Amino acid sequence: REPNSSKGKMMFLDQMKKFVEWLQSAEEESESGEEED
Repeated sequence: REPNSSKGKMMFLDQMKKFVEWLQSAEEESESGEEED
């Protein structure tokens, strides 16, 4: 009944993965003493 549920879940997981990678890179940048918003 919901053909978009699995696709939406995959998109959500992909966005979460990119968000986590962004957080990790942001933490590494903050350690260097530089912060960009």
